[in-house]
Amino acid sequence: IVSGMAQDRDLINATEAAPVAAWQGTNKASITLHNMLQMASGISWNEAAQGDDPDQGFGLFQVADMAGYYAEQDVADAPNTQFNYSTGQSNLIAKISQDAFGGNLESYYRFVNDELFYPLNIHSAVIEFDTLGQPVGGAFHYLTTRDWARLGLLLQHKGNWFGQQIVSAAWVDSMLTPSAPNPSYGYQIWLNTEQIYWPELPASTFALRGFQGQVVMVMPDQDLILVRTGVTFAGDDGAGIVPLALAVLAAVTPN
Repeated sequence: IVSGMAQDRDLINATEAAPVAAWQGTNKASITLHNMLQMASGISWNEAAQGDDPDQGFGLFQVADMAGYYAEQDVADAPNTQFNYSTGQSNLIAKISQDAFGGNLESYYRFVNDELFYPLNIHSAVIEFDTLGQPVGGAFHYLTTRDWARLGLLLQHKGNWFGQQIVSAAWVDSMLTPSAPNPSYGYQIWLNTEQIYWPELPASTFALRGFQGQVVMVMPDQDLILVRTGVTFAGDDGAGIVPLALAVLAAVTPN
């Protein structure tokens, strides 16, 4: 959402080469923000918190520069060819947005609060930053359940909040457009294209999926938003997201 707000203000362009200084003149120079938003930059990453090569765990807990850690990884594939979910990718995306809004912790935090959270009457939000003062885009965002639902409602209504356009409808459409490498993923959001990801749920369903079964699930055709902030080590399956969604659907659907 924040990247879209930056593009709406002509501060970034998702289709141009990502503004990462260290990539200029290298084999990463052609990577676009569009590629990264779709988790298809082609950069090598192991989304594991533990084990032999835990990029996610190391990149969140062992480095001062979280965005830089991702940016320095090797290239594994050509951009837009392979889907590879990576927390580091989201961290770098957040850093690019921060640079667009002034380049420091205060400017980013002020923008997100003044232009996104406060208009939605969100006052619980806490965003964490790394040691260098860069936003952690892939983790460590804390909101109440009701405030997460507000973000879901914003997306359901194409970026419009009771008459105020927070982020353009065109950007939300891009978020909800299936990517070529993975039709079940758009711009930093999971989709149910052709009911591939959740076969039992409506095809229009989309969701923000977090760690250990946390989810903001939107079913726009049913005017329904489901939020779960509990912790389940088995992930979505263990958390029972689909049975929960089906039970709620049954409860609100007229006989």
